[in-house]
Amino acid sequence: MWPASIAERNGRAFRDGLAVVDDRCRLTYGELAERSLRLASGLRRLGVRRGDRVALLSRNRAEVLESYLALGRIGAAAVPVNHGLVAPEVEYVLSECSVVGMLGEAPLLAGAVSGLRFAIDFDGPGYRSLVRAEEIQPMPEPGLGDMAAILFTSATTGRPKGVVLSQGSLMSSSLSWLATARPAPGTTFLSAPPLFHSTVTIVFAYLAAGATVLLMRQFSPQLCLALAEEEKANHLYLVPSMVNYLLRAKGLGEADLTSVTDVIHGAAPMPGGLRLRAEEALGAALRDCYGQAEAGGAITLGDPKPHSPQLRAKIEGEPGTCGRPLLGMTASILAESGEEASVGELGEVCVHGRALMDGYWENPGATASVMRDGWLRTGDIGHLDEDGYLYLMDRRVDLIIRGGQNVYPAEIELVLHGHHGVAEVAVVGAADEAVQEVPVAYVVAERGWSADAEELMLYAGERLASYKRPNHIEFVESLPRSSAGKVLKKVLRGAREGESAG
Repeated sequence: MWPASIAERNGRAFRDGLAVVDDRCRLTYGELAERSLRLASGLRRLGVRRGDRVALLSRNRAEVLESYLALGRIGAAAVPVNHGLVAPEVEYVLSECSVVGMLGEAPLLAGAVSGLRFAIDFDGPGYRSLVRAEEIQPMPEPGLGDMAAILFTSATTGRPKGVVLSQGSLMSSSLSWLATARPAPGTTFLSAPPLFHSTVTIVFAYLAAGATVLLMRQFSPQLCLALAEEEKANHLYLVPSMVNYLLRAKGLGEADLTSVTDVIHGAAPMPGGLRLRAEEALGAALRDCYGQAEAGGAITLGDPKPHSPQLRAKIEGEPGTCGRPLLGMTASILAESGEEASVGELGEVCVHGRALMDGYWENPGATASVMRDGWLRTGDIGHLDEDGYLYLMDRRVDLIIRGGQNVYPAEIELVLHGHHGVAEVAVVGAADEAVQEVPVAYVVAERGWSADAEELMLYAGERLASYKRPNHIEFVESLPRSSAGKVLKKVLRGAREGESAG
């Protein structure tokens, strides 16, 4: 009963300590424990039983975490839904999991409630009555094998799949994070990604530690700076695009960020130049985090100290490490031969640990395709060095095969990002009759640069082998991104295919 034990234990140990802060409320651990218990009781009265699924459709706010904890007390699974989805996509998630009800924000719930037992607005009287109920219903005693959450993938290929995480998975993920990140007592953690993303498992780790969790309804660089300064945040979790926006935000120079010690980043590669600028501007260590929902959240975490000057040249020109596996997680590289790769040899990243998913919801075929003998095949390409540090090259699905040679888009992106005129860049493969595929770069130019494709081609030509150089550079106003900050390369590939067909 892991989520419930967080609430119950910390409700006593840190009763008056600040647990969650959002733009509407500030809850102590005592209040969070009490409200989640009464919410669990109210959901029991509505018929929610152990093993049921309840959807959460909301932007980041304290009630989302309350709901996770309440459902954990019952042994029911939270199904957080991406609030950026359109109605048919939401309906797919609800029907796929056969959810019994929904909790969330009224504007998002509208039109997505047909056939459900209940749909309760966080801001309405129904929810207030649940968290204030006098009578407490008898509770079941769920174990570590009970479902805690079903997190839907971002569907880089095909339909999204529901990743089933048990209470034991959440517990293992939390303990592994805390043993590796080692947040100090009294830490304040600012989490920018949405709570439907797998980074919610890191939020639970900080709650387990009795830290204060700061929630942003949605990310904006000015709000992030203001919140970090006002609440004296120590650890931040951002994606690289958010870090980039922070560095370009008005008021960065005036913000007091002396409390910030660790800026943890994940979901996408961090260009070396951006990392070094961020460490200098923010005065904190940037720590790479690599993970997947299927792995129960985080897999690796970078070192807590800023990079030394001696490493700067290497970081700026090559993909950097994303750290070593968390305590309790093991990483291995599977070579194309099917054997374990040697040190430095590229292959598919495979991971093992107690935090791994139970499988994809009611999809044994898809589960069997990624789970082999207790190991998760991540679909990512990388290598391990002699000290156990993991280096990622790219997603297998993004690999470009040009005339029989492997081309990794992330490597090209890192090089192009080193040009002073490049704010953001994404590289995808485009069909080519002669060599099968060629790289195409989509570039967002820095303000004030003339966006000269020929200059950028020459820059790439001096730094990349001929087969790695992009065949075409297209300047765009922005890159398509998911609400979690990942570049949607399938959208870029689709646009390119459409142009070719036209």
